[in-house]
Amino acid sequence: TRLIAESERLGKTLLNSISHEIRTPIAAIQGAVSGLQDEKISTRPALQAALKNEIQEAAGRLNRLVGNLLDITRLESGHLQPRMEWCDVSDLVHVSLKELKESLARHRLKVEVASSLPLVRMDSF
Repeated sequence: TRLIAESERLGKTLLNSISHEIRTPIAAIQGAVSGLQDEKISTRPALQAALKNEIQEAAGRLNRLVGNLLDITRLESGHLQPRMEWCDVSDLVHVSLKELKESLARHRLKVEVASSLPLVRMDSF
């Protein structure tokens, strides 16, 4: 009974987290579109460009989230099989940083990966 209750609690927590993660870029898109519809902004090209950029970034985040959710569903249903290979964690970190370069551009980030980490079996797609 406790295991079932804990499983349900974790499921609700996950659903709440996913809901929040999806609503955040949607709210950003809605706010930026609303701003673009404002007549005061139509005379300010720099502000228009910033709002358009925000829409593009939020849409990209939303697309990644939906893609991840679909991949999770495919994995759980057995329609997608992981290709487990021995990978260097440092490579994974650097590829991830490269993919997030634009999102991280406004943040100061220092990453240190220990050189002594062992290889890890994972699907690095």
